[in-house]
Amino acid sequence: SMADLLSEEAAPAGRVVVPQTAEIYPLFPPGPDWAPALDAVPALVDADAMCRARGDGSAARLVVADEEGVFGREEAAIDLVGAAAIAFRCATCAPILVLCLRAARSFCAVEVDVVDGDEKFYSLHFSNRRTLVKVEHGRAEIPMLFSAGGLSLAAAGAGLAPSSTGGDLAVDDADWASSSTNVGRRDDAHKQHGSAASSPLDQQQQHAWQYVRIDLRDVVLKAFGADYFSTIQVTVHAACRVLRAYVADRAYADAELPEYLRVVRGI
Repeated sequence: SMADLLSEEAAPAGRVVVPQTAEIYPLFPPGPDWAPALDAVPALVDADAMCRARGDGSAARLVVADEEGVFGREEAAIDLVGAAAIAFRCATCAPILVLCLRAARSFCAVEVDVVDGDEKFYSLHFSNRRTLVKVEHGRAEIPMLFSAGGLSLAAAGAGLAPSSTGGDLAVDDADWASSSTNVGRRDDAHKQHGSAASSPLDQQQQHAWQYVRIDLRDVVLKAFGADYFSTIQVTVHAACRVLRAYVADRAYADAELPEYLRVVRGI
């Protein structure tokens, strides 16, 4: 059976705290009994305030997901427009980050701030704009490859070579394929290893929900040669919609998840 969900209390800024032990740390939705409203998601309240302060048309809001009927029901999703970003603060030792999201018209990114056992901080930046891995000064920039059509498993971090020490590293296409058995056709721009992709997403990729699963322990080890200890913050950058986001101790099948975190309901 599932262990109790982690407390919602966030980690104090700039401090490393010993996270509580649990199997799943929900980011969005925040819990089983939440009501779809802006003030029910503290991170969204902050993101909305930042967008209003910018005054450039950026927006972070709740919308109805699944207009195309992919999931067979309507649910609330976080919609990030323009230069919007939402930061989920957390404290968990669980190493598997999972998101269900959909890019909208252009590129998006996920940034994860982690700490190792020696209290050293690292930043992992996953983007569907990049095609090369770059590791430098405690920061790793890593491709996140999206596919087209339906609900697909996106690839993120599988092409990292062990203990990368810096510079741009070409991603092995075979590594991506072996880690993404459910991935369909990929955009040709993602197959070019010489530069970052610069064209907008094609029409199919705009409307494809992506199931992103990242093994943070593996990425931290391969990128920095360090031992992952904890995730401090997960930030999602526009332009995209977020339907699910959580950190877990292992990869769970959809049927093993609490009802409110499932993508396929009623199983």
